[in-house]
Amino acid sequence: MTPKTMDGKASKRRPGLRDPRLKIVLAAVAGFLAWHSGVVGLGVYLAVLTGLAMVLRGGRVPLQTALRRGAVFAGFWAVAKLLLTVWEGASWQAASVDAGVLGLRLLVLMGIGFALADSASPREMALGVASMLRPVLGKRAWRPALSLALMIHFLPVAMALHERTAVAMAARRVERKRWVRFQLRVSSWLGGLSREASSQAMAVAARGLDREEAWRVPMPVHAVEWLSGFALLVLLYLAGRV
Repeated sequence: MTPKTMDGKASKRRPGLRDPRLKIVLAAVAGFLAWHSGVVGLGVYLAVLTGLAMVLRGGRVPLQTALRRGAVFAGFWAVAKLLLTVWEGASWQAASVDAGVLGLRLLVLMGIGFALADSASPREMALGVASMLRPVLGKRAWRPALSLALMIHFLPVAMALHERTAVAMAARRVERKRWVRFQLRVSSWLGGLSREASSQAMAVAARGLDREEAWRVPMPVHAVEWLSGFALLVLLYLAGRV
């Protein structure tokens, strides 16, 4: 009998890691291992993420752009860590090493999160979360699942809105002080996010996703797929121990 997809349509199951629950477990374990890895292990993880960014072009979440933005974010906190550590009396050399490791860890964690968001649709990920939480939360499992779906949906939306805001301001040649331009960009971006949130709220209600029944979809466990995932976990562990 031909299995059905999460949307209820019949389709042939393609090989690979398709179960969103497995992807969530892999991302969580990879994040834990990355946070406890050394510099070499973090470099291996970052190289893998960079390779994924080159392969997964044109996905929901532009991984290359996300990694560049993540590098800016991680660099900011690395500099803050450096200054605070030096201010507490540590040497510049020791503080630089600690700050660099923190920056790498943050960048790898964000890369894992963006790769997870790009690996499946928000609804697929949310269905996986609902399935995993149902033994604990029961009928309330759909609420965190819906929250996750909206969060994953807004990742590429927020990035696209930011890009469009920057392009619009550049096209209009807004001649203001840098701080004023920054305020205008942020206010325009937040306004766009507010409108998008309003439209998403109406879409959720129209599709009936605010009811528990919408999140009860059969999700069978495929042994071969989970064994492959376990093998990948072993490889991730070995990569982090390098």
